Amino acid sequence: MKQESVSFPSPSGKLAGVIHHPANESSGCIITSHGLLSSKDSDKFIELGERFAEEGFTVLRFDFGGCGESEGVLADTTVTGR
Repeated sequence: MKQESVSFPSPSGKLAGVIHHPANESSGCIITSHGLLSSKDSDKFIELGERFAEEGFTVLRFDFGGCGESEGVLADTTVTGR
């Protein structure tokens, strides 16, 4: 299994993410979405990424704007905006 750091643009600035690639051909893609005061690097999201990749899925875990390694200000985020 391989992990790849990625980033992509959003209205709040650049978002940081990690893609978990399965060892063989992917069966599909899963995008995880963390909670309000969490990040892509919480233990449970790392574990989810690793386990689903072991089962053959590509997994993207990312930080919403203002969280973790992503740009933006947490105070400016809303549930609707996410």
